[in-house]
Amino acid sequence: MSWESLPSGPATTNDQDQVLQEPKNTSSLAAFLRPKTRKFIEEYAKVPPDRVERHIKAIQTRAWAICPYPSVGQMTWLNPSILIHASHDRILSRLKAGASIVDCGCMIAPDLRQLAYEGAPSNKMYGFDVEPRFFDLSFDFYNDRSSFQGKLLEADIFKSQSPLKDLEGQMDIIWCAKFMHLFNRDTQIAVAARLIKLLKPAPGTMFVGSQNGFPVDYEVPLSTGGQYSRVKGFWLGSKEGMEKLWKEVSDETGTKWEVDVRLLDLRTLGMHQDDGSEDKRRTGYNLQWTCTRVDGKHALMSKMKRAFGMDGRS
Repeated sequence: MSWESLPSGPATTNDQDQVLQEPKNTSSLAAFLRPKTRKFIEEYAKVPPDRVERHIKAIQTRAWAICPYPSVGQMTWLNPSILIHASHDRILSRLKAGASIVDCGCMIAPDLRQLAYEGAPSNKMYGFDVEPRFFDLSFDFYNDRSSFQGKLLEADIFKSQSPLKDLEGQMDIIWCAKFMHLFNRDTQIAVAARLIKLLKPAPGTMFVGSQNGFPVDYEVPLSTGGQYSRVKGFWLGSKEGMEKLWKEVSDETGTKWEVDVRLLDLRTLGMHQDDGSEDKRRTGYNLQWTCTRVDGKHALMSKMKRAFGMDGRS
């Protein structure tokens, strides 16, 4: 399936479970605000300790007015996802060494801000979302309008002509959190193939993701009509299912990857509380993957040099 032929996606991108239930604004801040996040907001955004919760709720209210999706009400945007990812340290190290990164469906870009807080330069950070009103909100939330040098772009992954065109072949790392699982399996393959075009055609580039998963592959159809009529269904992948998906992505794009996939049960980490609902049962798992490219232009040139004895080896 070609990504150019795909229908428009959901109205916003970084939304962990917008298709699982009707929007509601009921989450308890105390249940979601982790100590590391509080410290991050106090130190990076320079919000006084006694104003942190008020600051978060004010931003949540404004975000709700922009897009009243469950992820806004449930504050899945509050805690940076990258902190629990297996490749966090590797990504941070590469960024400190000068690598570039693009955050897909970034919303208010909490992961980019977390990396900047940890010492990564922000001048090679990019984020995109179909809803640009989140960007102003992000600067107000993190109080970094004058210090954050990253570029936040209004872009639709399904449109061939967009600001993403200028990023093609320029990125070292793709960070794709809470994004691809908004689509069915075939669409996820097409989206991954499109995003790969943003990476440099060289070994070592990384496609890193974090999203809802499940112990077994789980294709969830959606009824037509209503607020999410443009989303036909979504796929919650297992560890083995995501490995198979990336084999298909590799075949479709003619690229080769070292693939590492992990499925975390968030209940064991104290990060998910079941309430007996089907929604909570489905959303208690975090599927992480790190795909590192092992082919590309540089690898091909090295092979050619070795073949012709031009690599300096005796």
